[in-house]
Amino acid sequence: MKLNDEMVYKAQAKNELTRTTSGTAVVLIVAGVGLFLANMAGVHLLDIFAPLLFVGGLGVLMLMPAYKATAEQPTQWGFLAAPGAFFLTLGLLIFMMGLVDHFEGFAYAWALLPASVIAGLMYAKRFDEQHTIHQRGHHAIRFFLSAFMILGLFFELLVFESLGPWWPLILVGIGGYMVWQERQKN
Repeated sequence: MKLNDEMVYKAQAKNELTRTTSGTAVVLIVAGVGLFLANMAGVHLLDIFAPLLFVGGLGVLMLMPAYKATAEQPTQWGFLAAPGAFFLTLGLLIFMMGLVDHFEGFAYAWALLPASVIAGLMYAKRFDEQHTIHQRGHHAIRFFLSAFMILGLFFELLVFESLGPWWPLILVGIGGYMVWQERQKN
């Protein structure tokens, strides 16, 4: 039997369709098994991923115009990067705090939100090197990240007592190590 061009083309098209279908089928099977196991374990995925999907998803959508902008083709919608970074950070914070069930962390995690807005502004203006946000933004982000860490230590150690009675012993250990290091030098 002699193969003509039309038969070869049909065979190639069928082969490509089969590969695409099998890849899609594998994804559907894996997703179905994962959802079934989560359902049987009593895990409600929407409860876990809702903040990430809705709040974080909104943030990603708002970041897209600034992401697609280039130096040659800036966009007038690039300013949405600031609220987009805010919503993305908020979604991530809610997701992480829900995952570990520690919503008290918002007492100090709020400092990440203004830092994300500034980072979003810096990202939106990344092609305008003379903009003042690039000069002041790094200092402001450093300030808010430092505030996050200092407030986090304060709240977790003193207010929430996350380490319980162990944190005074940790302080004694650090102080003892510093004294030992000083005596080693002499």
